[in-house]
Amino acid sequence: MYSREYSLKTRYNFRKVLNYGETFKTQHLIIRYLKVDDSVFSKDEPKKKFAIIVSNKFSKKAVVQNRVRRVIAEAIRLNIERFPNNYYYVFVPKKSCLVDGKPNVHSQEIGAEIDSFLSKMVIS
Repeated sequence: MYSREYSLKTRYNFRKVLNYGETFKTQHLIIRYLKVDDSVFSKDEPKKKFAIIVSNKFSKKAVVQNRVRRVIAEAIRLNIERFPNNYYYVFVPKKSCLVDGKPNVHSQEIGAEIDSFLSKMVIS
């Protein structure tokens, strides 16, 4: 699990990324990202923020939602230094993470998808 200081927190920031951000899709994830101005971040704060959205549409069971959220968070933590600064990132899992209503994805698979995202990300 990545540190709380990297968490995207306000509803305004979530909506901003979801409405105006760019999209990258993989087999198990939809990644939305938005470049933000450097002045948004305070001096001591890390210059990148992450969020993971796992809704009831994904699975009705909180246990399943939390398991998938933990797997994605672990993959983010392992790759956190590779993400470019001055960006907000929102990760949304696809239903392909589930088999018979149970999570069937590991942090290595998600990590590989994050690797492909980072290699193809358009940095402007």
